[in-house]
Amino acid sequence: MRRDLIIAISVSSIAILMGALTTLGFLGYIYVPWVGARVKNVEYEIAIYGGAPTLVVRFSTNVYPVDVILLGPGPKGPRTELDRVTVYSSQDIPARLFFSKIAGHPIPGYNVPAGTYYLMFMYKGDVLLEQKIDLQGPVLTIKSAELFINFTIYWTQVGWRIETITLTATNVGDCPAFINWIKLYVYELDKTLNFKTETAIEVGETSTFTARYWGFDIPIQSPGIYHAKIIVSLGTANFTYETSFTTTAPQLELVEAYYYYYYYPDYDKYVITQLDITIKNTGPVPAYIFSITVVVNGASDTCAFSLPQTVRPGQTITLTIYISLIVYGTGVYDANIIIDLGVTTVSFSGQIELTPP
Repeated sequence: MRRDLIIAISVSSIAILMGALTTLGFLGYIYVPWVGARVKNVEYEIAIYGGAPTLVVRFSTNVYPVDVILLGPGPKGPRTELDRVTVYSSQDIPARLFFSKIAGHPIPGYNVPAGTYYLMFMYKGDVLLEQKIDLQGPVLTIKSAELFINFTIYWTQVGWRIETITLTATNVGDCPAFINWIKLYVYELDKTLNFKTETAIEVGETSTFTARYWGFDIPIQSPGIYHAKIIVSLGTANFTYETSFTTTAPQLELVEAYYYYYYYPDYDKYVITQLDITIKNTGPVPAYIFSITVVVNGASDTCAFSLPQTVRPGQTITLTIYISLIVYGTGVYDANIIIDLGVTTVSFSGQIELTPP
């Protein structure tokens, strides 16, 4: 004889069961089509895995396999499926889901946009649990900046180039920050300079990193004080830092100068043909000498160098230049030596005495 098993559930038991479901409700919407199937103790963090931002999910469940799905802003709307993994056993926990993929592969260096995301757990096609996640994305606080400025020459162009920018920044957001480019806008030049780096800053981490100038030109042509804005662009947001810097000009000191001339007594004429000039670089940057001009009694001549002559900081050199200056009459004359440094000129004044040999 067949007998059916009948289980009676009291009203109080039903109330207890509903109370249990309500306890899990703070995580989101709960559907329990499979009696006894459940997901609980859900925890997550956002870390870097394989060079990409990853949602690392830990949870407990009494059924397998469980599909874990990440939904969020995307091409199909605010609930676009971004990634999905299947957890077959406890050994597959934690589950890792990526915020962006191409051809099934996570995109390295992807900065997660701020927005609302959803974490869904499914069993046999039915939703066990859905949790809403609000993310602000990576947020940077720039604490300090250091600019390395080099006075240099490129072919015949001389000036200042900012070779590197070193930043110290803290990621106070809730997603990793991936930094590839830094921009420097110089107010006085109305010009933006680009710097390349490859840096990742984890959530809560403070990092010091360096970006290098992306170019071969020499963008600054004049000495002085400049004001600038550093812009760290993450694609999702920009973070700025105000700074200033000084471009220091070369400093030369005239040690001595000797001049040579011919005298023509029939005309009381003097022809200055040569100048030996000794100079010392007393400044912190190299001096690149493009030409030297000599002026005596209103007459002038210039000796231009085919290649700029370099005087290193602390170095003393003697240069011989050949000129042709005609002065009539014996006497003492005012003289001026003008050195062209490309970005500025240095002038030394004095007197020369012209007498018959």
